[in-house]
Amino acid sequence: MERVHGKWIKEMENFTLRKSGIEAFGDIPWGTHFCQFYETKEDLIDILVPYFAAGLGNNEFCIWVTSQPLDTEEAWVALKEAVPDLEQYVEKGQIEILPYTDWYLLGGKFDSDRVLHLWGEKEKRALAQGFEGLRASGNTIWLERSFWKSFVDYEAKINELIGEHRMIALCTYSLAKCTSNDVVEVIRNHQSTLVRKGKSWFPVGKLREAERLATIGETAALVGHDLRNPLQAIVGSLYLVKRSLNSIFSPENLKQKYSLEELLQTIEKQVDYMNKIVSDLEDYARPPIPQLVETSLSQLINDTLSAITVPEKVKVSIEIEQGFPRLMVDPLMMRRVLANLVTNALQAMPEGGRLTIRASKNEDAALISVEDTGAGIPEENLCKMFQPLFTTKSKGQGLGLPACKQLVEAHGGSIKFESKVGRGSTFTVKIPLKRANNLEK
Repeated sequence: MERVHGKWIKEMENFTLRKSGIEAFGDIPWGTHFCQFYETKEDLIDILVPYFAAGLGNNEFCIWVTSQPLDTEEAWVALKEAVPDLEQYVEKGQIEILPYTDWYLLGGKFDSDRVLHLWGEKEKRALAQGFEGLRASGNTIWLERSFWKSFVDYEAKINELIGEHRMIALCTYSLAKCTSNDVVEVIRNHQSTLVRKGKSWFPVGKLREAERLATIGETAALVGHDLRNPLQAIVGSLYLVKRSLNSIFSPENLKQKYSLEELLQTIEKQVDYMNKIVSDLEDYARPPIPQLVETSLSQLINDTLSAITVPEKVKVSIEIEQGFPRLMVDPLMMRRVLANLVTNALQAMPEGGRLTIRASKNEDAALISVEDTGAGIPEENLCKMFQPLFTTKSKGQGLGLPACKQLVEAHGGSIKFESKVGRGSTFTVKIPLKRANNLEK
């Protein structure tokens, strides 16, 4: 798989979600390399037919490399049933279905470098013809034991390089032909693995991700608990020290007193920052159970802003739609959400700008947005913003937005964002209107 010229490399790094056609996966990005363990011909049809149907609908160039138990002719028939206008895609040159002997075993020999080169050439051809990228699948039941090691190495190379390309690859392996060691090697060389349990298909990679997130949550809970008590002791001690200053210093040495007060303010700011870290850890770690109270959003916004230092260079605008209702929310949780979003917005505008908080409603939900005119989020980071521990800040743990997401979803709501590099970002919280009939005063 050749590295494509610099212009294409940059474009390929851009994150774009594609419909996978597979219910267990939903939307997936370019650079996805996953596999399926199958037992029957029907298993292959179950996954590959909707997979390629989605690819055709996505304007992707599709290559389906077949082998028994589903040969090329059967693959065409199965796909035709799912895509009635398949002939139109064939006439456009958008899909090829070919036997493994015409792809993997030209001359009766498997040459990994040649096959990698072929994938790269097909991708370049697809892009040159105006397709969005390349969607591929190859069945590996033809693999003889003598080819196994070289094929494993080939899969490892694909897994390493595919992230730089507009490619999606689904490799299918016969479970009956794989030893336990084979299964381990296959899983290692793919980002996720599709397995069937009963009548349903499950992505093993996502199960691993769930375990990873659970571990993060347990660690966050422990760290948050262990830090909270000493922080509270520091806060209490600072309060006592500040009270003592007035009685210790006389008018003659006020300068020394003010110097000490500045040092105490610095300590307080750092303690506040550490408290925010602990709060983010605790918010992310514990299952949030909202205590719903009828709440004024304008009061919630004012309380949030009063606890945050807004730089003089940032102009703040609050726009609440006339007739906006009082909300049935947990005010402490929603204040945490707003505080995180406002703090992120301010940090995105170190040279100043405008912070706008808007509120509107539709038939069944309240929409609260926090908008900044900052640097915006690079496209390659868009998909990572709600991932635990992901951060681009020099000071940050990457738990603020995941915690916000949990708190909002605990209210039955959702949080989304839009961002343009150089223009800023807008985060929008959607909260169901529950028994919220009284209007804002």
